[in-house]
Amino acid sequence: MFGLTRKVDYALVALAHLANADGHGNEPVSARKIAETYDLPTHLLLNIMKELHQAQIVDSTRGARGGYALKRSPDTIRMTDVIEAIEGPIAIALCCDETDKDPAATDCSCSTIGKCPIIEPIRRLNDRIRDFLYRVTLNDLLTSSVDLPLSALRKV
Repeated sequence: MFGLTRKVDYALVALAHLANADGHGNEPVSARKIAETYDLPTHLLLNIMKELHQAQIVDSTRGARGGYALKRSPDTIRMTDVIEAIEGPIAIALCCDETDKDPAATDCSCSTIGKCPIIEPIRRLNDRIRDFLYRVTLNDLLTSSVDLPLSALRKV
């Protein structure tokens, strides 16, 4: 199956919760409270929230009234920000690692890397998917009448 990982899904649920709490005078929300609200594994969500904090997507407050709050507005938090904070660079295939655009120089575990007939089309597809995800914001996901920028994928 091709799709978002469970960790990214949980991160999006937590961010949506924080976005809905934000702007209502609410204090930071604990990861434990978010986990309980959506029946998510608390330990895993705690790790996810740490990763989102390290990526400057959420702020963290310690203490009895501590928790997490969005660091940026939902319309500036891109899907690429969330996915890369949780899973690293977006790559639909081994040869799509952004840090290594030279197929001859790659040390990935793909055995056909030097003679692959589809490496460039796959990389173009990866770039289009990444571009699409870059255009989708948390605010887009929160808006029920969302019109996602599907035109970015139609050129594939």
